Amino acid sequence: MAALSYLCSPHFAPVDIVRIAPRTPPHNAARAVPRTSPRASFSARPLALHREHAQQQLAPFPPPPSSPAYRAPRNTPALSPRSSPPLRASASAQSPEGGAAPPGGTPAPAIRFRPATPADMGTIQRLVLSEFMNPLSLDVRRFVVAEAAAAAAAAAAAGEGAGGAGKGEVEAGWRLVGAGQMKEWKPEGGVGAGAGPLMELRSLVVLPEMRGHGIGSKLVSELLKSVQGRGAVHLLTIGARTAFYERHGFHEVSADAVPSQLQLELSLGSFVASFAAGDRCLCMKAVV
Repeated sequence: MAALSYLCSPHFAPVDIVRIAPRTPPHNAARAVPRTSPRASFSARPLALHREHAQQQLAPFPPPPSSPAYRAPRNTPALSPRSSPPLRASASAQSPEGGAAPPGGTPAPAIRFRPATPADMGTIQRLVLSEFMNPLSLDVRRFVVAEAAAAAAAAAAAGEGAGGAGKGEVEAGWRLVGAGQMKEWKPEGGVGAGAGPLMELRSLVVLPEMRGHGIGSKLVSELLKSVQGRGAVHLLTIGARTAFYERHGFHEVSADAVPSQLQLELSLGSFVASFAAGDRCLCMKAVV
């Protein structure tokens, strides 16, 4: 009753409610964490746990050889940082032109060159067709063929999984592995008229398993030697093989400088090269 009388008296002020209201603890007092709790070091404990976990994960792996803690396994000679095992020559190491290979490598097969004979025509036709070349105008009298020792050629074919020779293509221990011809065109009107016959190097092909021994380069040399001093030699090829012929003195000629005898074949060759190899056909020239 005394409190009610005081509230109704003119001396009462609202601030007195705060004075007489009991102080209640905060709503989260039950969950308050004292400063002495172990959770006070929350920021440091995860780092220690991660460090311990990382050490456990890396424990099974040995230290790297560069580490001072590294120990070479027993019965294994330790290698110094500057020493290295001796390198062994690859079994396929060959000289660029098919001669003797460097010491430790496999020697290149023996290669010989000779004029073609009628018995070689079947092999030449199969080689030309396998490379999507023009099978027309194949005259055995114009061809020079390359032969490899039969044992070496058979071993190369077995290693590559490609046997391109037939029964009649191995004679007296030799097997035909490449061929090429030098065709002589009669003079016609148009580009090159009045300059004598046109010489064309064509149908140059080497068995895939025998490439890399310099056989193609030597065939080109033999064919160019046969027309030495007779003027210019032309050929048709695809763009991917220009670097090979440039090493033998050939260079690309513009479309308006292509001899008239080769213009039709150049047009047909462009279509075939685009379809079969995704490349272009072009004309090259060399003066011999």
